[in-house]
Amino acid sequence: MHQQLFFDPLVMLPYTKVTKTFDTISNNVNTQIGLHDNKGYGEIIVPQYKQISNQFVMEKMKKKRCLLKSVHETHPHIEIFADNHTFVGRTRESQVADTLVSKKHLKVRADFDKKCVIFEILGLNPSTLNGVSLEKDKEHRAFHGDVIEIIPSKYPYKVHFELDEVKESEPSNKLERKRKRSTEEQAGTNLPSVKRMKWEIDVCLDLKQQAPGTPWESYNNGQLLVYTSPNCKPSEKIGAYDMDGTLIKTQSGKVFPTSVDDWKLAFGTVTTTLKSKHSNGFKMVILTNQAGVTSGKTKVPDIKKKIENIIKALGVPVQAFVATGDNCFRKPLTGMWQTLCDHKNGDVTVDTSQSYFVGDAAGRPENKAMKKKKDHSSVDRLMAMNLCLEFFTPEEHFMKASRQNWTKPEFDPKDFLSRSVQLINNPKMKIASVDLELIVMVGGPGTGKSRFCKDHLEGDSYEIVSRDVLGSWQKCVDRVNDCLKTRRKVVVDNTNGDRESRARYVNAAKKHKVPCRCFVMTTSFKHAEHNIAFRELTDTKHSKISKIVLNSYKKNFVEPSKDEGFSEIVHVNFVPTFKDEREKCLYEMYLLAS
Repeated sequence: MHQQLFFDPLVMLPYTKVTKTFDTISNNVNTQIGLHDNKGYGEIIVPQYKQISNQFVMEKMKKKRCLLKSVHETHPHIEIFADNHTFVGRTRESQVADTLVSKKHLKVRADFDKKCVIFEILGLNPSTLNGVSLEKDKEHRAFHGDVIEIIPSKYPYKVHFELDEVKESEPSNKLERKRKRSTEEQAGTNLPSVKRMKWEIDVCLDLKQQAPGTPWESYNNGQLLVYTSPNCKPSEKIGAYDMDGTLIKTQSGKVFPTSVDDWKLAFGTVTTTLKSKHSNGFKMVILTNQAGVTSGKTKVPDIKKKIENIIKALGVPVQAFVATGDNCFRKPLTGMWQTLCDHKNGDVTVDTSQSYFVGDAAGRPENKAMKKKKDHSSVDRLMAMNLCLEFFTPEEHFMKASRQNWTKPEFDPKDFLSRSVQLINNPKMKIASVDLELIVMVGGPGTGKSRFCKDHLEGDSYEIVSRDVLGSWQKCVDRVNDCLKTRRKVVVDNTNGDRESRARYVNAAKKHKVPCRCFVMTTSFKHAEHNIAFRELTDTKHSKISKIVLNSYKKNFVEPSKDEGFSEIVHVNFVPTFKDEREKCLYEMYLLAS
């Protein structure tokens, strides 16, 4: 006789319950683990004989799992495996009956090492990833938190990777979490450590700027302003909103407000929607970029007054976060959200799976039929993607409009890190030469050329000549001549984006009758911008590089060719290195306001 014991695979039973359940289970026969019917429950079937260790049971329950979770919970979740493909479409198991969906619409498998699913579209109609239509018969990758729609605006599934094992102290539901917290507080024990985001920022309260009795706080020398309404209580569920273009629009109809009072609620359903969310346990939060404060276009008292008046009109308690400049708090960076989670939500841990963000900067293209201009940027959507938050445009949230396509940024950091990139495409090629030579580097700021020179050439007796050190190209040419004259290998670490600048060094090599190779960084312009943003966040020693410099290089760039006098042209790929996992976590975020 067998005893069947069931557990919800999405919310595992706590360890204490499991051990009590399995006190009399035998270890001397086969144990089977599988799925029970179509209910989505796990099933463990074991004969009742003698005792087995609790450790054995827990080992059987340890499992990596990948799921496509129905965003609106209208369809069963779909488990995805690594060793074989799962077909997603119009099937009895998926409960999708729409004839626009093919029976085998998607072919999907999981990559647990990279925490992504790899899928192809086999169906007649297109599918979307985070709102972007995808090409058929081509491999696509979706990472944890990404949303795949089987057909545009229908049947959204969120990619979900579970932890490898059941934690002893993991409560199975909200009631048990509250009981557990209460028990531990009464016993005087510390709560289990909360898993925070790997990339952390330093947040410092500006004590000198805090007026007594004010609901406003200032952080990091005014880079972040925070307003907290009376009766605004912590919650694990956060309903977060952008402000301009989302909650409000200008009364005058102009793009930018003409005064502090030039605003009105953007939709007639704003107040009723927020009140409904608040009554359902959501904490209402505003996350707004206001760079005009730093540039001097907006005065701090004016923005404070405006936000207070807006919150009064909303009719619910709200906590507002205002990023005043171009720093770690500005969207799409996650500084405002992290400050909320780490410092401004009491001792309540925010549950991102139950939270959401609404914003109008969603990367939507122009819609001539609807007479709508393209979005000014995609920072709201990208911040939500960085945080794995469910995202809505204002129209989707307040007007229940169908989901719209959007234009994905040219550079996707997660996708880049998921690919295996070799430094040199030809692995047999030797980077450094044993003979005397001159190397001319070609690459704009942020392409990784200086790091490449230091890591792969400086240690092989190459002298690095750089305009950043010497000050002018004339001094660089003089130093190259000196090196070649004294039989020293040399590499020119300048941008060298046009033929004229490269010719100066090719002529020097001809003068001394030594070969001259050209090493070209393959890093795209948008990738380079991402690298620059990352460097400015992680290394304060580097000075900021203006857009003017980047655009000038891009405008004047000419692809090098051997007819310029080079003996060889070598293409070098950018391969990042990180000090720790925190840096890697930051790098894979969208950092640019594209």
